[in-house]
Parts: sequence; C-alpha cells; structure tokens
Amino acid sequence: MVDGALSFFRDDAICEEITTFDLPGILRTVVNDFADQGINIEYSGPTRATYQGRPFALKRVFTNLVENSVKYATVPSLELTCTPTHFVVAVRDHGPGIPSDQIERIFEPYFRGDKSRNRETGGIGLGLTSALTIVQTHGGEILASNCPDGGLEIRVILPKTQSLS
Repeated sequence: MVDGALSFFRDDAICEEITTFDLPGILRTVVNDFADQGINIEYSGPTRATYQGRPFALKRVFTNLVENSVKYATVPSLELTCTPTHFVVAVRDHGPGIPSDQIERIFEPYFRGDKSRNRETGGIGLGLTSALTIVQTHGGEILASNCPDGGLEIRVILPKTQSLS
C-alpha cells in the first residue's frame, strides 16, 4: 500500500508539465489562499525569481507544509532565500517543535508524531511523504529541524539548475 501511494505521488508529480514560473508568485499564492481563510502568513524574500519545474506540485508541497503548521503548531512564516546555486524556502512556526527522537521520522509514510490523532481529527500520515517525493523529483531536498528559540523549521532546498525526474 505504501509503495502504491508513493508511486501515485511520484507519477502525479512527474505527469505535470515542466515549465518556467515565478517561485515567489507560487509562495504568495499560498499566502493568499490562507488569507482567504482568515489566516495571515508572513512572506519574506524576493518579489520575483524564475524557477523551472512543476508549479502545481510545488504549490501542493508548500500548502501542505503551511497546513501542518497551522493545524499542529502556529501560523508559520514563509521565507525564500536565493543562493548562487539554490532556492531555499523556509516554513517556520512557533509551536512545540518535534521531539528530537522523532524528527528524522516525520517524512516516513504513515508516521504520526501525535499518537492521539485519529483519522477524524488528522490526516493519514502521507502529506510529508508526498512533499518529500515531489521535492526529490525536482532534484531537491527537504529538511526539518527544531528552532533554538522554539518551533519547527522545514527547509525546502531546490537547485537552480537540475535534471528533473
């Protein structure tokens, strides 16, 4: 079942046409989508930056990361940083973080840090696995770490030039 779900996410992400788009525009769309729900997310970073990839798949990644923060921690902030070789998107919240013995497992299929969650109150544990798969199809990586001052930071690192799978 896990292999089937991962294959679905991978194939779904690959089926989308690769195109050149404005990465900050995608992030601002996510911010605006949540603003429509009364959730105000701060964005910091450039107003324009061209990226080549699958925009709808990446929008799903950032939407999922923000939804998780809103649902299980606090309203996050989004920050886009451009280096000479990468785009780095940081999603930071000010919640409780994740126990250090669990942080490496959050991208595993069906892993749920809060054992009290059930299907009626939470997801099924594939959102971060899906996000990881999509980011990897872009040649990138996704990392989680607890912030020294509290909260969790998820960093999506996308290479500026890559061969997309």
